[in-house]
Order: sequence, then structure tokens, then C-alpha cells
Amino acid sequence: MKHLALGVGMVAALGMGLTIEALADYQGPGSEAFRHQRPTLSSVADVLKAAEDDQRVTLTGHIIRQIGRKEFLFQDETGEVVIEIDADVMPAQPFDEKTRVRIDGEAEKEEKKPISIEAKSLALL
Repeated sequence: MKHLALGVGMVAALGMGLTIEALADYQGPGSEAFRHQRPTLSSVADVLKAAEDDQRVTLTGHIIRQIGRKEFLFQDETGEVVIEIDADVMPAQPFDEKTRVRIDGEAEKEEKKPISIEAKSLALL
């Protein structure tokens, strides 16, 4: 009986492995691989003009104002956009609107809302 249960478990594990492997190979719309094939946007103007939801963004400029608990107004030479920055992303040292920063994140594009950026990392330059 133990051998039968072990055999059934192995077959189930193999079946799940094949399913996971099949899904891992899909690289079309909606897949992680597809999202990473899109170019990383590097200016506020490009983000506002062409960003897709969850598209990678790397911006260099200044955080000029805090507008909410986690929301900040970011500005580069091409425009302004709202950035959401969680506490765990904030740098340890203080900074102000004169400090140049680099933000790596993802565009957040929701229906009936302006485009914003979710910061994944923030570096003081």
C-alpha cells in the first residue's frame, strides 16, 4: 500500500511539473517574459505618452513634493509624475527637493486614473 501511495504521489508531482514547465515556456501577452521585452522608459514624457501597465521605468530627477502618505511628485526635465514609494524603498539618509534621485519601478496605468509609478528602488545620486 505504501508503494502505491508513493507511486501515485510521484505521478502527481511529475504531472504538476510538466504543467508548470509548460506554463514557464509561454512568452506571449500577459507573461512575465513579454513584460520584460518592452523597453524600459527613461523620461516622464515617455511614461505619460506611451507607458503600459507594469512597464519598467527608470527615471532620474528630483522628488519635489510629498502629496500623500506614500505619494510624491517627481520631476525630470520633461515633466512631472506621481511616484508611490513604500517605506521599505525609502533610503536611510534624509533628502530634499534638491537631491537628485534615480527611481526604478513600474508604470501603474489604471482606468480613469492618471498614470503613476510604483517605485521598486530609489537611489540618491
